Amino acid sequence: PEYAQSFSYTGICYGAIESLDVHSDDWRRCISLKCSSCKTRISNDQSVCQNPNCTAYGTDQSNGNMTFDLRMCIADQTGSISSVRLSDKPAEEFLKCTPETFATMSISERISLRTNRILERWKIYFKALYNQQSTGYHYPQLRVLSIAHFDFDDINKI
Repeated sequence: PEYAQSFSYTGICYGAIESLDVHSDDWRRCISLKCSSCKTRISNDQSVCQNPNCTAYGTDQSNGNMTFDLRMCIADQTGSISSVRLSDKPAEEFLKCTPETFATMSISERISLRTNRILERWKIYFKALYNQQSTGYHYPQLRVLSIAHFDFDDINKI
């Protein structure tokens, strides 16, 4: 049978966060810039918008919008999924800080952020995107839409 080249779905994972990469020595690994005009993510090694359809194409965006770009591993009773992406507003709401505040934190403060969140029980809403042509991957890329604490009564409602 022929498979679709692109599809997406949403889901909920009742599980724990096994790892959350916020304790890097260089906070720039956790934060990205977005073009202030078209909101396209700007590569960490460049500071100009690369979107040819943008009015700010080729212009300096070093003062663009800062946004979180984190990787995490989530797990439930069936196993774990690594390289789950936590970014933008869901990351700000989950970490309870802005990227600008995060950039001024010490390493110990960032470790505290992680320690207070891993291995807790969470209700994680996610979107999975499978697009082999654009990503080159043969498995879905997961992006967190929101994260909230849960208790076992949530699972009993399913």
